[in-house]
Amino acid sequence: MLKKVLRLFFRDNTLTKKFFSIILLLFVLFITLTSKVSAKDSYVSVVIPVRGYDFWETRDNPGEVASEEKELINKEGLKSTFLLRPDIYLDETTFGFFKDNFSEDELGIFFEVTPKLADVAGINYPKGEKADASRFFLSGYSIEKREKLIDEAFGNFKERYGYFPMSVGAWHIDAYSAEYMEKKYGVTAILLVADQYSMDRYRVWGAWWGVPYYPSKENILVPAQSKRDKIDTVVTQWAARDPVNGYGGGLASLYSVQANDYTSTNLGLTTAYFNKLLDIYLGNNPFGHVTIGIENELFKSSKPEFERQLIEVSKRQKEGSLKVVTMKEFSDWYRNSFKGVSVGVKFSAKDPLGMDKKATWIMNNDYRIGLIEEGGKTFVRDFRNYKETLPEPFLLASNLRADLRVETFGPVDTTRNPNSSVDVTGMSEDAIVSKFMPQKGIKFGLKDIWRVLLGLGFLTAVSKMKDKIKIDKKSLLLIILGSVTWSLTMVKSGMLYAFGMGFWGPNGHDGVWHIALAESLAKGSLDMPVFASEALKNYHLGFDLLLAFLHRVTGVPILNLYFQIIPPILALLLGLLTYKFVLAWRGSKAAALWATFFVYFGGSFGWVVTLVKEGFGGESKFWAQQAISTLINPPFALSLVLILAGLIFLQKKKLLFAILIFGILIQIKAYAGILVLGGLFLAGIYEYWSKMTSSNLKVFASSFLISLVLFFALTPSAGGLLFFKPFWFLETMMGLSDRVGWERFYSAMTNYKLAGNWPKLVLAYLTAFAIFIVGNFGTRIIKGFLVFDWIKNPKKVSATEIFLLAIIGAGVVIPMFFLQTGAAWNTIQFTYYSLFFSGILAGVFLGEFLEKSKTKLKGIIAGAVIVLTLPTTLGSLRHYLPQRAPARLPNEELAALGFLSTQPEGIVLTYPFDQQKAKAAESSPPRPLYLYESTAYVAAFSRKPVFLEDEVNLDITRYNWGERKLEVEKFYATANKDVAREFLTKNNIAYVYWLKGQRAYLGEGQLGLVKMFENSSVDIYKVEY
Repeated sequence: MLKKVLRLFFRDNTLTKKFFSIILLLFVLFITLTSKVSAKDSYVSVVIPVRGYDFWETRDNPGEVASEEKELINKEGLKSTFLLRPDIYLDETTFGFFKDNFSEDELGIFFEVTPKLADVAGINYPKGEKADASRFFLSGYSIEKREKLIDEAFGNFKERYGYFPMSVGAWHIDAYSAEYMEKKYGVTAILLVADQYSMDRYRVWGAWWGVPYYPSKENILVPAQSKRDKIDTVVTQWAARDPVNGYGGGLASLYSVQANDYTSTNLGLTTAYFNKLLDIYLGNNPFGHVTIGIENELFKSSKPEFERQLIEVSKRQKEGSLKVVTMKEFSDWYRNSFKGVSVGVKFSAKDPLGMDKKATWIMNNDYRIGLIEEGGKTFVRDFRNYKETLPEPFLLASNLRADLRVETFGPVDTTRNPNSSVDVTGMSEDAIVSKFMPQKGIKFGLKDIWRVLLGLGFLTAVSKMKDKIKIDKKSLLLIILGSVTWSLTMVKSGMLYAFGMGFWGPNGHDGVWHIALAESLAKGSLDMPVFASEALKNYHLGFDLLLAFLHRVTGVPILNLYFQIIPPILALLLGLLTYKFVLAWRGSKAAALWATFFVYFGGSFGWVVTLVKEGFGGESKFWAQQAISTLINPPFALSLVLILAGLIFLQKKKLLFAILIFGILIQIKAYAGILVLGGLFLAGIYEYWSKMTSSNLKVFASSFLISLVLFFALTPSAGGLLFFKPFWFLETMMGLSDRVGWERFYSAMTNYKLAGNWPKLVLAYLTAFAIFIVGNFGTRIIKGFLVFDWIKNPKKVSATEIFLLAIIGAGVVIPMFFLQTGAAWNTIQFTYYSLFFSGILAGVFLGEFLEKSKTKLKGIIAGAVIVLTLPTTLGSLRHYLPQRAPARLPNEELAALGFLSTQPEGIVLTYPFDQQKAKAAESSPPRPLYLYESTAYVAAFSRKPVFLEDEVNLDITRYNWGERKLEVEKFYATANKDVAREFLTKNNIAYVYWLKGQRAYLGEGQLGLVKMFENSSVDIYKVEY
């Protein structure tokens, strides 16, 4: 059939001619249309950033300068966009000028923050130099302040000009602010500065090379990977750089389309150079776009060249090779043409300076490739993998530095690392991409098997324990709910977010310390990780040994074990063991259920103090942390698990297991060891007196001997760990504003003491003690009814009751009289055990009461207890659930510390912690760890011993760190090379870890330091000997 048709077709010449005529016509039409589209889709936007009188350094009126620029633009019949900095339209002498004379041009906002805008937004303008990034750009402010500044800028703009602008610009706008402006005010066009490595103290490095794109919600420099990730606004670029010569540091950024750049005395180029750049960028496929313009404060000196630029653009528009559009018009075209994600662009350019070089830039949503051809070879000089790019550093955090460092990173960046260039001569784009972005296969090794086995083993153990305990569904649901609630305080910390690795609650200090210690122990070291070359002492390291052991056995990172894996396990175990212990002790499921409830949700009455001013909260208003915070102190949580396990073994008469558990408690949590030994002793005495049996005394004696050996092995200088300071917690509770803060009461206590007025003094302290007890114990105070019943009926009392009462009583009494050396408040941790076991007794009382009572009010009583108990938990969770953490480890530091962790073992020297800078940064969360507290983060994440770090724990563990700090400060300040080198040599310093801006008085060369790593925030040096 086909053959017949073909014969007929070729036999009929008329038909053949018609066919080929149609084909030829379509071909010509296609070529014509393609040519027209190519010309039509080449755009130039003329944009004029207009600054007002804030920091204005000439006598010229900002409005008059803008008027001159407008005359030049109008003379050539071109459209334009004028971006007004808010100090222009907030000034009565200049805002009206633009309203009256610029109605035919597009007006937008040039978003530099100056004193006028800060003032109307009610924000204190930061101190510093004129163009410090920390105050000039929105990223220098907290997100709340950014929103205020944006709202004021847009609100005042509309009030004066009658509409919200659709176009904004600045050399840098963070992604959070960009999305906020797009969502709330409908902004569709954003002008940012093109890639520059070392210009004006602002490093903006790694975006698409001179080409518009839709930005990601997490990084303004990165094209959105999907519609969901996209900010629906088009980023265009100011000062598009020369594709060949504009890549690099130093003067490279002057090779741009800006009149004031290429005509500067450093380059001395002419309009002919500008014309070549226009040819390059407007010839791109599938479209071309260039922004030209001049800042009003630079106009006078660059006016002749800017006029020549306008003449050239006007000429080309008349010829039909380009179209001049406003920022809004171009963004509208782009958004209509490319409705999904950014359209990829590939272009090549010969050297506009005439050298035998050629650059090719390939950009899509996954990567950016920069190729350079010279000498017959092709090299990759830049490769960015956008799929693995981290969120920008100041997405949610504030830039507190005078300079700006926003950049993406990649395996090849010859500006940062000249040796990273790769010869790819003859390779296709796919081959190049495969070389730098290999497909990652699924690996499943021995360590992964261990992880699976560990998870399955735990689930099996929980299942068997549930069956053995014979727990009902209601109680199991409570245990699951309580475990999930507790885990919320931990599992979010240590994970990566837009602002870096986040840390909630005290995890920014305490959690990081445990990670540092466990990492050190995992290497088999018993040295202090934050006080290099000194043995670890005066610290209970049982939990950290367990952490290190699990890491070595399973291969699971210590970070994940600490924050995401161990906490839920401990929470579940505490609930199950509480239920099992109470059920075996009292034989009542109701008592076991309510005891479990108080263990998970018991809280103070601090919420009563804060209810009016702050809402639910006030967990530690009376000093002690409550149930919700159990997991943020993992050694405490582990000690509770062991105490409950030991009590269950005692119930079953398995004394050997009880002895081992109670004996090692001293190295899990010293406070637990002291209380348990005391409880065992009193329980043993009572048991011997009442029943003439000595099992508890035997357990006590054996556990005591094990505890002594373990304690003094790591605490050789135990003397002076505690010191006598009666009623300090009562006085500070009443006096401090972050506690109860009853100043008049505190003043009365002080005056009675000074006057020796004993009757009133005793009454005042007894009242404060009552507030301490009732406030901390909250609804758990109902345990008093059970205790009163035991006093009335001593025959009901066994060794178990004595043990529990001893722990509760000692946990309150010890901190009333003794404080801990180095960290006075630490002895309040004795009271944590009082609260835990009081919760169990409260649950026993309430459960048995409701079980036996015949009153119809049982439901109301139970409901009232729940309602009065839960506010503390709900209030405290507010600190752990917000998206933004109080503390963070920035992405740049994570990269630097990750690099350092791969280097050979050696001592790291850091910069001393600056308390004043940390205080100043409090208003800009999440604070970087170096501005949060003196922490162990370098030791934790570099897995290296640090010469001096975490002064808080050095205080607690009683190291003489003050002398070492003076040595460090002397090293940084000395001008004597020999003294500095002697310090490094004597202390075996192998690496120096500095944040940008941190330096010694002497230069790196004088100190014998060789740079081995650098990014936008960190420099790491190796000490050469």
